[in-house]
Amino acid sequence: MKVSSIRWGIIWIGIGLFFLAINLELLDSLVFPRLFSLWPILLVAIGVELIFRRTRLYFLALLSPLLIAGAFMVAATAKGDWGWSSDEFWHRWAWRANEKKIDIADIPSDSLAQELDLRLECGPSEITIRAVSDHFFKATTEYYKRSPWVEHTLNNNIEKIEFSNREKTRLTLLGLNIAASRSDFEIADYLPIRATIKATDDQPEFDFSHFILKSLNLDIRSNKTSLYLGDRADTVDIAISGRVDRLSLQFPTNYSLRVEGDSTKLQGILGNKGMTRRGKVLFSNSGDSTRVIRLTIAASIKNLEINHE
Repeated sequence: MKVSSIRWGIIWIGIGLFFLAINLELLDSLVFPRLFSLWPILLVAIGVELIFRRTRLYFLALLSPLLIAGAFMVAATAKGDWGWSSDEFWHRWAWRANEKKIDIADIPSDSLAQELDLRLECGPSEITIRAVSDHFFKATTEYYKRSPWVEHTLNNNIEKIEFSNREKTRLTLLGLNIAASRSDFEIADYLPIRATIKATDDQPEFDFSHFILKSLNLDIRSNKTSLYLGDRADTVDIAISGRVDRLSLQFPTNYSLRVEGDSTKLQGILGNKGMTRRGKVLFSNSGDSTRVIRLTIAASIKNLEINHE
């Protein structure tokens, strides 16, 4: 006798006995809600069937109908009023955008700190960065399920601040953010900063024009990324990785720009932007040679905009 015949025989016998018990009023009216609440067992049974039916252990496929029969038995013999309801089901599984939570991490200033080492892992969220003078670091995060993680340590007069947005989900509809995490950062503008940022956002704007920015490692995935630099540091090292369709870089006219990366890709994205080549490095013709922005591009970029203001 084939295993498949035995399997289907067990299933049909079980279903028949189940409905017979209902007709004989041996089961109460709550049996159906209980049975529906056990629906994941059906997925497990299908998985068992797919794994074993064409192997040497094909007889283990009999576990599939036994699991289904067991679900019927549990629904038939369980006590109490537990069971499936549509309202409870959607409340448990639906995205509840109205349950947004807010987390505020405020790190007080330290007189021993002479430099900031920022490590911001923002995940798929909207990001804003603002320079402040009245406090050290403040992160205000809107999230739905997982609160952010923040830690700071002081070593050799360098304050290291690590931020991780653990919210990994974003809900969009027709390009609009229906439910997305958001992180607003307020960072001291009176200390030199070395920043590492990893983020996923549609059109983020990173305004460092009021900061003493020494270096920036930016791992970004976006359609358009705008980066604004100021003139408070003589040399700024910037490394861009990830994927950006359009990168806009704005910096003061008294800086020269040095761009490094794959020469073929650089020539394609820079085009005719007043750049001169020296070996594998491209330089802009403007600015004071003593004030330099060193830009290393390791990202996939389709278009690069350079603005001197």
